[in-house]
Amino acid sequence: MTPTSSGPTLPQTPHLSGPSFSYYQPLPPHLVPKVSNFSGDDLKGDVPYREWRFEISCLQNDAEVSQSLLVQAIRKSLRGTAKMSLVSLGESASADAILGKLDSNFGDVSTNEMLMQEFYNSFQRPGESVTSFGCRLENLLQRAVAQGCILSAATNDLLRQKFWKSLASDSLRAQTRHKYDSIGEYNELLREIRLVEKELSLAPSSGTKKVSHHPVLAEDQLKELETRMDRKMDQRMEGFEKRMDSKLEDKFSLILQKLDQGPPPTSSSYNPRPQQPGSYNNNRSYNNNNRSGGGNNSNKKNYYKSRGGYQNKGNNSNNGNRDYSHKGQQKESDSGPKNLNG
Repeated sequence: MTPTSSGPTLPQTPHLSGPSFSYYQPLPPHLVPKVSNFSGDDLKGDVPYREWRFEISCLQNDAEVSQSLLVQAIRKSLRGTAKMSLVSLGESASADAILGKLDSNFGDVSTNEMLMQEFYNSFQRPGESVTSFGCRLENLLQRAVAQGCILSAATNDLLRQKFWKSLASDSLRAQTRHKYDSIGEYNELLREIRLVEKELSLAPSSGTKKVSHHPVLAEDQLKELETRMDRKMDQRMEGFEKRMDSKLEDKFSLILQKLDQGPPPTSSSYNPRPQQPGSYNNNRSYNNNNRSGGGNNSNKKNYYKSRGGYQNKGNNSNNGNRDYSHKGQQKESDSGPKNLNG
């Protein structure tokens, strides 16, 4: 033990002598390793339990970290529910007891079948990078290896096949198909696919300015289309109004014509056949003769003449005595009233 000028004395363990060897000095007690925070309550700044447990396992395998420093590092990193769960263990609990308690409360409880089902149902999420997707698959498969579900030697082929087939981008798969067929190592395949992903992300940068103008062009085209539609609608409405106005005018003119003609005559007071001069008296003389039981062929002739002409009815002896002259009609019409008065 050699005292130092300042601070506590540190033990020194001599190693093999020689120019390439020096004395080994363990970590001082006041330098406690820093571990990420974990609470089990998803507080701000927390990491998942699997990541926290991985950091603790790394400290356990470090020869320079003693059990006392390990316990102090665990207690300082815990908070919330995780820290409260250690109260039942007491203040003198060992690192193994603390880790056992935390594993039972926050450790992975998935079975082998659940892990493999989750692995085969995994696909690249929207917005997820190739690197993040690959790490997610590796973690799932590593959990299955830790539980003895699969052998560590089979992880390379499983990761290689599942990783490439589950990529979300069709163009990325199409451009890396030859690499998938030729590269048999998963890590090397992942690096090549990352390179192609970077090239694809940089390719649209040259056409960014052109794409920015598309919304303006689309807006102008939309306005022009709206203007055309308004014009067509106005033209159609004007044509429709003109047709309706013409139809209404025709109907109104027809109604006015009917009103000007007056009401239609009844059958008792209207004679559709035009009468010739003297027909009224001839008809009355004919009717009076019929009422008195008389009537002769001359009256019948006068009646038929007044109705528009002589008809061959009654006595056949008068067939040769047809007279269509107006003088005969005038004489007969003059004799009509005399017969009525007599």
